[in-house]
Amino acid sequence: MNVRRRAPLPALVAAGAIFISAGCSSGLSVVEKAALKDSTIVAVFNEQAFTIDDFKQAYVRNERPEDTGADTLEGYADFLERWVAFRLKVLYGLEAGYDSDPGITEELRNYRTSYARPFLIDKEILSPILRDLYNKRQEMVEASHILIRVDEDAEPEDTLLAYNRIMALRDSVIKGADFGDIALRHSQDPSAQQQSAKYGYRGNLGQFTAGRMVLAFEDAAYNTPIGKMSQPFRSSFGYHVLFVHNRFPAPPDIEVSHLLVQTKGTTPEDTANALQLITSYQERLAAGIEFTKVAGAFSDDRQSGQYGGRLGYIRHDNPAIPESFRDAAFALENAGDVSDVVETPFGFHLIHLDSKATLGTFEEEYESLRRLANRLPRMREAERRLASTARSHYVSTLDTTLVASLVKNAHPDSVEVLIEEAASDSALAWQTVATLGDSTYTVGQLAAFVESGEHQFRNQDTGAEQAIGIADAFLNHAAVTHDAMKLEATDAEFATIMQEFRNGLVLFKLMEDSVWTPAQTDSTLQQAHFAANAEQYQFPDRRRHIQIYSYSDSLLHDALARFDSASTPEEFKEFIYRDSVRHVLVDTVLVVGPSQTIHDHALGLAEGERTEFLEYQLGNVVIYFDGIEPARPKTLQEARAAVGLELQSLLEERLLEQLRAKYRVRTFRSRVKNAFVGDG
Repeated sequence: MNVRRRAPLPALVAAGAIFISAGCSSGLSVVEKAALKDSTIVAVFNEQAFTIDDFKQAYVRNERPEDTGADTLEGYADFLERWVAFRLKVLYGLEAGYDSDPGITEELRNYRTSYARPFLIDKEILSPILRDLYNKRQEMVEASHILIRVDEDAEPEDTLLAYNRIMALRDSVIKGADFGDIALRHSQDPSAQQQSAKYGYRGNLGQFTAGRMVLAFEDAAYNTPIGKMSQPFRSSFGYHVLFVHNRFPAPPDIEVSHLLVQTKGTTPEDTANALQLITSYQERLAAGIEFTKVAGAFSDDRQSGQYGGRLGYIRHDNPAIPESFRDAAFALENAGDVSDVVETPFGFHLIHLDSKATLGTFEEEYESLRRLANRLPRMREAERRLASTARSHYVSTLDTTLVASLVKNAHPDSVEVLIEEAASDSALAWQTVATLGDSTYTVGQLAAFVESGEHQFRNQDTGAEQAIGIADAFLNHAAVTHDAMKLEATDAEFATIMQEFRNGLVLFKLMEDSVWTPAQTDSTLQQAHFAANAEQYQFPDRRRHIQIYSYSDSLLHDALARFDSASTPEEFKEFIYRDSVRHVLVDTVLVVGPSQTIHDHALGLAEGERTEFLEYQLGNVVIYFDGIEPARPKTLQEARAAVGLELQSLLEERLLEQLRAKYRVRTFRSRVKNAFVGDG
């Protein structure tokens, strides 16, 4: 595709032209006149006014969060000028047609393809789940429940029977029956009847927070008032009612150490001996001996004992921690506090509070919440709902006969391999296996989906059923992707992200064409700038250091003997270069002054002196001071890097001058001082 563009502005700069917008006149436009009176306007260009709110949005999106609020008026004003400069360049780049450049459109397409689906899943699934988990995990809940089991796909009459039964049990509690008694006699959660169960006996599930229970149960627990019983609700296990005993702020994680004394037998005497022993350790601590020393010397938990009893951080809702240990540990208030003797099924403990964590912000907890969410069934359920909704937007077909033929009568475990192998047949790979809306999908695309591992489905009884399930998951994935690719038209946030990415590409291309490439490759510009500023390009007096290196001490000694006997350094270099098997390297380095390199060791030498052996790059080096290289002007070739950088700055400066004139820019720097006044 041929793209027609305006000539880059620096071409006019180079020619000495003065760029003046055709619409530029000495009179003020309506927008410019309004801006003089309206203190909320911070900039005007291209007949548009930009307000403090526009500035704030740009500032928050582009500056580092830790800088926001700490900047001065000078900092805000500087950002205003940089922001306006960016907008001017993008504006001209768009007018010049850069957004139609094939390379840019291809990059936009690739970015959209790779970013749209993750964005949709994050916004519709992950972010809501993480926010819900974070909010709930600010509190702990203590609750009991009664369960009447019914399968998720049970017949309607069985579902109704289970519902009526749970309602009858709930009515019994309302009429005065004890909730625990009803759970003990009627709950179909097996732990309700197991007195030895850690959690669940008489329906009591203990204390928990979000992420421990299935979502339906969790929602009911957090939405039922303290001291109240919920309405019946259904989960994957069946129908429940629950009673909330308590709800309280979740304690932050604590870091603890412990000292354990195990009971060596089962008699009362054994218990008394263990208790007497840990009491003696308690007396040592009271006498001022450090906890880590006592635990390290005497704890029966040898794994933690080798680290002074340190257990690390523990969570209040960790079901693996014995309740008595948990309650004693979290009752400690200050770092350094030690509990009284605590008995658990493991023995007797003394617990030392090392430190307390603080409850992090959502951003600080994001990664740990994400790891938790990825382990929870609610993520898969949300993904299935999203796929089902997306699929409903399109008419789809699936050639189940073709899919089944790919795997024939294979075992379900072999299905994925067989689908991938089928796609190796080029004729078969191009056969249409499904349609979605106006899109068609081939066996090869199905195989690529299988290979990617991006599918979630239940295992089926036969290979054909398994293959059809995979193909159905493939269509779900395609439907979500279809919806994601339309996000620019339906989601303002995604549209903004894509626009900013496009603007960045346009800016890069404009700067490449108009500034960077001319500065680095236009020899006429370089020569003119070099000639006009020749006095700036000078070498000062420089020290000539001859650097002689070898990985072998003996080779270096031999080389130095040859160096001392040579009439000139050049004669020595010629000898070394001819004798390539010696593995000695010789370089001449011109040094201006201290450089924090190996050459700093030679700065104190007089002409004709050399250093001792210096360790360098797994070998040794000797540096010889060969005299002063006198100051002299640089050639263009020697100054080319500096000339290029200076030209870039100059061309960009002139580009902005012309754009400010073209688009009639006015900025009101003092007005940004109140941009963040009053913000929390």
